[in-house]
Amino acid sequence: MFKKRRRHIHCTQPVHVSPDKNERFILRQCVIYLDRLLADYPLIDSDMCEVLMHVLGPEMLDFEKTMKEKIVFRQLNETVFDPDDEISDGEDIYQVIRHAGKKTQKAFIAISRSALAKRGKALAYAGKSETEKKLDTLSKMFALSNEERAFAEFLYINAAWQQADDYFMDHLHCHDIFGRRYLKIMLQMTDAEFSRILSGTLARIEFFEFTNHSYNLNNDYMEFFQKPLNDVLKKKDFIRFSGKTIPLENHLIDPGVTEHILNLLKIKRESSNHILLYGPPGTGKTSYALGLVNKLKLPAYAILDDSWNHAHTRRTAIIACRNMTNDGDGSLIIVDEADSLLNTEESWRPVSNISDKGWLNQLLEEPGARMIWITNSIEDMEDSVLRRFAFSVHFPAFNRRQRFSLWESVLCRHHVRNHFKDEEINKLTARYPVSAAIINMAVTKALESSSADRTAFKEIMIMNLEAHWKLLNGGAKPKTGERIEDHYSIDGLNIDGNLPVILEQLDAFDRYLRAPDNRSIRNFNLLFHGLPGAGKSELARYVAKRLDRELMVKRASDIVSPYVGETEQNISRVFSEAEAMEAVLVIDEADSFLFNRERAVRSWEISHTN
Repeated sequence: MFKKRRRHIHCTQPVHVSPDKNERFILRQCVIYLDRLLADYPLIDSDMCEVLMHVLGPEMLDFEKTMKEKIVFRQLNETVFDPDDEISDGEDIYQVIRHAGKKTQKAFIAISRSALAKRGKALAYAGKSETEKKLDTLSKMFALSNEERAFAEFLYINAAWQQADDYFMDHLHCHDIFGRRYLKIMLQMTDAEFSRILSGTLARIEFFEFTNHSYNLNNDYMEFFQKPLNDVLKKKDFIRFSGKTIPLENHLIDPGVTEHILNLLKIKRESSNHILLYGPPGTGKTSYALGLVNKLKLPAYAILDDSWNHAHTRRTAIIACRNMTNDGDGSLIIVDEADSLLNTEESWRPVSNISDKGWLNQLLEEPGARMIWITNSIEDMEDSVLRRFAFSVHFPAFNRRQRFSLWESVLCRHHVRNHFKDEEINKLTARYPVSAAIINMAVTKALESSSADRTAFKEIMIMNLEAHWKLLNGGAKPKTGERIEDHYSIDGLNIDGNLPVILEQLDAFDRYLRAPDNRSIRNFNLLFHGLPGAGKSELARYVAKRLDRELMVKRASDIVSPYVGETEQNISRVFSEAEAMEAVLVIDEADSFLFNRERAVRSWEISHTN
């Protein structure tokens, strides 16, 4: 029952007369397993005798001779076994033992254990095999206990040698609940110790697959054992996190906040310190983290993220990185693009590449850990995860005023602020909504290429910005549809209502919002309705330009979700983003939301309108 089929790393059929170190290691462990079974729970059958023959190898001749000397073969009927014949397989041995009495069976066990002890000594070798070195590496990477190390050895041996797998897994069913008593004897574990293994580190790093009440070595770790040790050590899922970046003061983060984070991370403490940086892409989270690393002068490591690195692989990388780099004064671990690890609320979605909440909460509470987590959204993070962060910083999308400040700080740092008029910087902020790191790179590379020529410097800087902006748009030239034509005029609009008065009211409301002593929350809502092509969208662009504000256009497809409750969340997020960006928000296709509540059939239709 629960029969499994798996790919084996290398299957040696009969064991070589002169096995190499890896084969000797496997055979020696099998010697130990069989000896413990014979001592505490002897189960003598043809399968047991067959694997015994394979393990004994060249010692089988002496074993057979001893059997014939100490067990009275002559008393057996020749139809059972002819004592003049050689033993050819396990069935021959079993037939002898099966028809003998208990005294003979005890003698067989003693002979077998003696032969196994002799075989174990014959398999001795100097130093360690490659397999043992890899197991040592695995133990160090994941801080395995002795029991976990022993279980990892057992799973590997069964994946590596067909005869071991046939007997221990397929015959004794050590991989399922019914054969677990044999496994605990071989590994000399208690029920409690084995239960801890099934929920411990090996389970968290998915070293084995646990399905249908059975466990098998994960294919990723089979490859780990297949590769040369040097290749295993070279391939890491984490790298040193270092490099040049803009100074911390160039980020629009309160200096007091930055100082507090530096104090939390500067030394390894008994408690854990996890910092969460969250906000939309392009707001400077990663460059801010790099700035913290440069200021702290700590060894820092980034957990790699690519198309092949799923959430479970990154979990494994985090554990390995922490165990291998956190000795002594410790290290700082950076987890960029951490959404799939932190978003635990989407576990109900079958296609989600989400994290395991129990593993995550345990990691966040482990003493001595210092980590910076970077994510685009916290909407799908549960409160039980959020409250375990020592500190968090929100990086909102930059509004035009903030981008102007970014441009000024970068230009001043490079001593080229006097090259630009305020009007030029305003045009740059409107045209290129990029992060401080991109602005800094564009300016730096332009200075490197243009020497002292001011005109050439500006041209190359804009060329750099255009290239980056095009890159972010997938290689296509970014659309400018949300910007109004320079020669646009409202004179040709056919509008019911006094547009000049409405515009004056808008101007007054804008001045009110910009007043430094304004503490009230107010809004100004306009409904543009009419036939397609009547100029509604263009008028919205004109309003944004007139007020010198960003224009944020959202359509129904950006907001409506097929999942109950997500549309309301999206609506709330859109308004929050517009407020943070100090933008004019345009909801296109608003008739998808705005209708008489008396026509609503479902509860969520009412909540959308509300």
